[in-house]
Amino acid sequence: MNKKGSILIILNMECMEEKNFLYMLAKYENIQAYELILAYEKSEEYKVRQMAEYLLQSVVPVYFPVSDIRNKGAVYNEAAEIAGCNALIFLDTCICLENGCLEEMMKSLEEGEILAVQPLIIKFHSPLVQSTGYVFSEKCSGHALQNRFAEDEIVNQSFERSALVTTIMAINRYAFEELGGFRTDLPYGWMGRELTMRITKKGYVNYYNHKAKAYDMSKSIQRREYETGFDLIYDMIQKEHKYGLYEMEELIRRQMDQTHFAKLYVVMNFSGMIKIKQFLQKVNLKIAEIMNYSWYAEKEKIEFEKILPFHLLEEGREYIYFTNNFSQIKDNPMWFQGRKDHEDLIVDLSGNVMKISEM
Repeated sequence: MNKKGSILIILNMECMEEKNFLYMLAKYENIQAYELILAYEKSEEYKVRQMAEYLLQSVVPVYFPVSDIRNKGAVYNEAAEIAGCNALIFLDTCICLENGCLEEMMKSLEEGEILAVQPLIIKFHSPLVQSTGYVFSEKCSGHALQNRFAEDEIVNQSFERSALVTTIMAINRYAFEELGGFRTDLPYGWMGRELTMRITKKGYVNYYNHKAKAYDMSKSIQRREYETGFDLIYDMIQKEHKYGLYEMEELIRRQMDQTHFAKLYVVMNFSGMIKIKQFLQKVNLKIAEIMNYSWYAEKEKIEFEKILPFHLLEEGREYIYFTNNFSQIKDNPMWFQGRKDHEDLIVDLSGNVMKISEM
């Protein structure tokens, strides 16, 4: 039987999470249609084989022992060389697949221009989005639509993306080989993003398929998405090619209508973005004033009563609250109640647009 794709997994059997991952993977109803390659440290050979045989049951993997699993980029590159399929699926042990996820990803790769694809990734402990790929503006990147409800209309639309995540991604094998695989000098979380940015550079397509669904069991961490180290990579790639990475503006426009473009907004900037006015003008929004609170950008929760004078509740024009992610400010019910007669918006670096009236 020809396999649909090769699933590459790096194991560290010390974690219960990884044992549960193997258990759930064996329950995936069509898992026998895929080649399973398990990479692990040679010193754990006996433990890995024992646990894999017990947890995977009838699924027979390819065992790939290595001397050191810490450089995951290098391990993935080596494991890809022994893969027997034309589709490579990189799968982190924090991911739990919904039935049908892999098949939807394989359908996307059958499209001529699509070289890489990721699913809708939902947080394991809540019905909220973890990632639908990356969107970019300036030197900022964010997980597109992060923290939206998974059933929201904008989430359930497939889009091209400039870059995809590392935790679950399928890629055309020949494209992976032509690109030279993952860069081995990057942190794990940046590897998929950088690799798929190079796909965009070549004029091909990375794709977010909303019909494919997976769950992220790792603990979510509020963090910057525009670290200095990644800025250097971003600058290098952005200067080298004509294909822009600025689809964040397009994603935001998709969530607005003509009434928004006709208004004059006052912007409260709680984000790390510097050229905020220029960015929103590209979205075709009219900006009267910028109020800068960017020094609060890294806070997980921003409490308005501690930083905003309440007389601002009486502002007659509509506000745009611009944040790294809307989750930072959503828990200000008294403030938003005081603005209930206005059509204020929250816009963030994940490309989310939220109406205050719908909070």
